[in-house]
Amino acid sequence: MTICSLLFVFAALTPAFVFSNYNGLPTTGEYTVKETSAILVNEGFPDPFETDGSNREVPVHFYYPENAEGEFPLIVFSHGAFGYYQSNVSTYMELASNGYVVAALDHPHHSMFTKDTSGKTIIVDNAFISDVMKVSSETNDIPEEEINTTVNEWLSLRAVDETGFLNK
Repeated sequence: MTICSLLFVFAALTPAFVFSNYNGLPTTGEYTVKETSAILVNEGFPDPFETDGSNREVPVHFYYPENAEGEFPLIVFSHGAFGYYQSNVSTYMELASNGYVVAALDHPHHSMFTKDTSGKTIIVDNAFISDVMKVSSETNDIPEEEINTTVNEWLSLRAVDETGFLNK
């Protein structure tokens, strides 16, 4: 299963290298878009993937109207399983050009790769990839209750990431 996981990761990352000069679609909104990022540390919530008791660190990427006055609606964006925030940059840019502030979270160990506050690259967890492949397979024989339990564990961690961000 590890070889399949590695092949999957390689296949998922290939477009990022093949189309590295792609600048995305032009935006249609009236605002010029600015972007920045931060890594938010969720104090008091140990990262379940780490063994040293360190707190959960969640990279957040912000897209917003540049030099704009007033308040703008906030959209918190959470990528899909083993995705990462850059998969949807054209969407964030489009939203920000039309007057929204977008906060795109990168979920460590559920994302293809992220960085922590020390600069270390965190790659997607192999057990997570394996579980996603199992529960999403059309030929799986896993009881529905077990699938629901597994998916709810993932969603609970995502909710902690989002709540930690919104409480900052």
